[in-house]
Parts: sequence; C-alpha cells; structure tokens
Amino acid sequence: MFSDGEIEDATKFPWQNLRYEHSNSLPAHMLEIGYAKASVNKHLVALRRVLAEAYRLELFVDHNDYYRAVSVRSLRHESIPPRGRKLEQSELEALVRACLAQTKNPPPLPRAMPPSSACFTPRECVARNWSRSISPILTRAKANCA
Repeated sequence: MFSDGEIEDATKFPWQNLRYEHSNSLPAHMLEIGYAKASVNKHLVALRRVLAEAYRLELFVDHNDYYRAVSVRSLRHESIPPRGRKLEQSELEALVRACLAQTKNPPPLPRAMPPSSACFTPRECVARNWSRSISPILTRAKANCA
C-alpha cells in the first residue's frame, strides 16, 4: 500500500519516510478492502514496531516524524465473549454416545489419533471416528483443555 506495489521486499522499504498521513490512512484502507478491525489493529501494532526499530537504528532524521507516525490509534471493536462452560467427563461421554446413536449422521471417515497435546470438542471426536478409544481421549482432552 505504501509503495503502490513497487517495493516488494520490506527490508528495502524506506520506513523512515513514513509520516502520520501515511500511517493514518492504513486503517481506512484496510477496512475498505475487507479486513476486520481486530486484524487492522494487529497490522497497526506491527507497523508501530517496525517504525520503532527504524527509530532505534536512527533512520529518522527528525524524532517528531517518528512520534507522529506511530501515534495512530487502534480501532475500537467489540470482541465476542466466550460462551459455555467446561463439561464434566460423564457429560462428554454422554454427548459422544448421543452423537453416535444418531442414525442420520453418515459414518465418519477414519482419521489418525490426535497428538497428546491436542485439544478438541466432542463433535471432533465423533467426526474423527475416535469413539472406540474415547476414554483415553477424553482424559487427555480434560487434562489439556482445563
């Protein structure tokens, strides 16, 4: 965006030439092309960090240019709070049994067992055809996802 595609290598970009008007136009441009506000904020943080490194390397002639360029504020957005609760072992087992008892579901394709560090939902257990060894899996899930 800043070089109109002329400079593809970020290490060759003249970051010290960015001014407030450039960094301030970034959020509007990113929203216009479909980025979520949270993604825009992540890019703004990355930009601030790159500009901070350019400042530490004394690439900015005037320190006021740096401070103005990094003064662009993040966008306000509301994140969706997580819902639900932690299920007990017996509840997970009952849920998996209920899913397996449904006759409308097609049989799942066999898949590999999860790594010991995996965290997954009961629906994923059923989808991956782990029902035969559900007890050790649910024990691992409980330990890893607590």
